[in-house]
Amino acid sequence: MPERIDEVLTPERAAALEKALDLVVKLDEMGVLEVVDEVLQPEVIGYLMKYIMHPGLLKAADRLDLVLDALGRVDIEAATKQVELLNKAVKAVPEKAEPVGIGGLLGALRDPDVQRGLGFLVEFLRNLGRALAGEEEGKAEK
Repeated sequence: MPERIDEVLTPERAAALEKALDLVVKLDEMGVLEVVDEVLQPEVIGYLMKYIMHPGLLKAADRLDLVLDALGRVDIEAATKQVELLNKAVKAVPEKAEPVGIGGLLGALRDPDVQRGLGFLVEFLRNLGRALAGEEEGKAEK
């Protein structure tokens, strides 16, 4: 039994519908609807579902509060600089590095670049050791 349009489209519903349509027009003007349309293609949804349903992502999402808390404590500027240095170094490494024995290692220690890299690693390990010692002391106090 069809209802009359004026019975279904009350003034409140008409106002809400008008707001919704205004919002749709704004989303279209911003290009959002085009992006949503592209994302809703079956092949894109299939691709995304493969990752969305990945156990690792589900586990991370379950503990998102802890992940965000940990990320909030990261010094982004320092981490970004170190990641950029790491990327630069990794890109410079040949695909197949030559094996190095103890003699080659000792010889490499004369290279100023190796000395700088080793110095960085020593400082990193020293600070990691201090952080671990502080953590161990904190556990011992509890």
